[in-house]
Amino acid sequence: MSQLREEEIVFNIIYVRGTVAELLPLLRNLLSHSVCQYRLVSNHCTAAEEQLLSAEAATSKRLHFHNLGADQILQHHEALHRLMDYDDGPCFAFMDSDIFATGPFVSQFVEALQEHDGVFTGLPIWHEADDGVMPAEFQIAGGRFYKSHNGLTLGLTYCAIYKKEPLQAYMHRSGMDLGRYYWG
Repeated sequence: MSQLREEEIVFNIIYVRGTVAELLPLLRNLLSHSVCQYRLVSNHCTAAEEQLLSAEAATSKRLHFHNLGADQILQHHEALHRLMDYDDGPCFAFMDSDIFATGPFVSQFVEALQEHDGVFTGLPIWHEADDGVMPAEFQIAGGRFYKSHNGLTLGLTYCAIYKKEPLQAYMHRSGMDLGRYYWG
């Protein structure tokens, strides 16, 4: 992949039913700290919420609206898989709708992608760093755990950018996807 530019990145922000009015204002914060694009994604939102998302998307060339077309709220990994199939860019980027930035953040992702196939962040602010390490006795690798007890990087699905080709190749080769897994 050639040098990725920040304005080429499209972050998929996933909104679920009942959250749009409260969380959509956080988008202004993200727009002010980046030059990338954002796709406002409805995961079974109400018609009124979808209208809010669509109207917001119409306010900027950097915003886009997408409806997942689900007849129920999809689990997070299911929504991500649909979006990965929909997205045609060199990267697959996404974040939860309750994320905000404290300053410019996308350039750090772009820089890290020069040496890595994916970068992620977004550990909830109430967690300590050690809360992200999955204890040896835990059976499910997912949620807040970004490292295993023995130091293996697991990743997070709160906010991430992955180079699409290596991610898809790994998923095909391993049979794993972005869902939760029993640790064996």
